[in-house]
Amino acid sequence: MTQRESGRPESRSILIFMAATAMATTISTLTATAMVQADQAQPVAVTCDCTAAEATPAALPLPPAPPVQPAIAAPEPEPDEPIQTAEPEPDEPIQTAEPRASRVQPATMKVAGTLDEDVIRRIVRAHINEVRYCYNQGLAEDPELSGRVVVEMKIDGTGTAAASVDSTDLEGDVPQCIADAASRWAFPRPADGGTVVVHYPFVLEAG
Repeated sequence: MTQRESGRPESRSILIFMAATAMATTISTLTATAMVQADQAQPVAVTCDCTAAEATPAALPLPPAPPVQPAIAAPEPEPDEPIQTAEPEPDEPIQTAEPRASRVQPATMKVAGTLDEDVIRRIVRAHINEVRYCYNQGLAEDPELSGRVVVEMKIDGTGTAAASVDSTDLEGDVPQCIADAASRWAFPRPADGGTVVVHYPFVLEAG
């Protein structure tokens, strides 16, 4: 085989390769062109955010401000007239009956025993307010109450007295009240240690 004959198959292969490459390039170009045209023919979706537009209304013109009315001065209040109040009448003094003063006058007593009369009289006078208290209790019930009460006191060797009503011209509880008071009085012990009997009169007068 000559060199010319041997080179033909190689040249033919090269030509076939080039032809195939050109054909592939042409097909690729046509395909890309068709895709672009298809994309251009397809409608394009348009989106809009209408929510914001609907939510915000168009600004409306503000109405004109009303004319300012001049302030009207309020009428000054008239001074309140003084309320005439009746002056309270002075309270009339309450007439109360004044308590009548009471007087208790010891009379001449009788003593049987060794106890000195001056000692007995001093002790009775020291307790005279107790006798007056009993009499005032009687005057509260009978303002005209007055009279005489003779109390008998038996004083034993220890100086303790046992008193009772010997005689009286009063009614009520006053005589016994005086006797009960005298039973609580303490006397000195008799010198001989015996019992001393005392009859002590009280003259009760309303002053």
